[in-house]
Amino acid sequence: GEISQQIADDDAAGGQVAFSPNGKWLAISHPQLQTVRIWDLISNQQIAERQFSEDTFCCAWTNDSQRLAVGSGYDILLLETDNWSAEPLSILSGPNEIIANLYFDPSGRWLATYGYDGKSRLWDCESRSVVLVLDGHVQYFGPSGDRIAFRSYDQLGLWEVKLDDIVWHQTDSRARKLEVDIATFLNHDRWLAVAGPQGCDIWEVEHRR
Repeated sequence: GEISQQIADDDAAGGQVAFSPNGKWLAISHPQLQTVRIWDLISNQQIAERQFSEDTFCCAWTNDSQRLAVGSGYDILLLETDNWSAEPLSILSGPNEIIANLYFDPSGRWLATYGYDGKSRLWDCESRSVVLVLDGHVQYFGPSGDRIAFRSYDQLGLWEVKLDDIVWHQTDSRARKLEVDIATFLNHDRWLAVAGPQGCDIWEVEHRR
């Protein structure tokens, strides 16, 4: 119940924070400054600051903490964490919509993004191209990387990545009552927690209930 650590980064509002999976770093995006700052959590010191040409609303790490993806305006830039001052590894540039959120799959090959046009896209980081487009807000990959959850105002669904298809699109009264805000996987894809202003449902993925 107490604050264990405080980051002295108060000169501008942060857009999103993301912990690196190895527990070493914290990335903080600052949309108005068009900047992402990296903090060392051991020393509690800022170790890097990257400036971009557009507002930076979101950022996400790969599971091995070797890359950081940054949504800057309409583009996604991939940074290598072993050299923060190097030029971006690659730029994923496609749909003319501002990137609002992004998530890596466990392997680091796939990147799911959500844009302000209300659509989600699955990117192949190797070919730097969009391979799937989906109406709704993508949430998180399951631990296996085979499924990803997505939601809209009153709908909940699962996206089977390996099949390149939607295998479940749930719209029953409980999902509508919840006005789905967020969905996340539990226990190696067995359960899906779905939360909204009215509470939380736990879905059994295999039986779709």
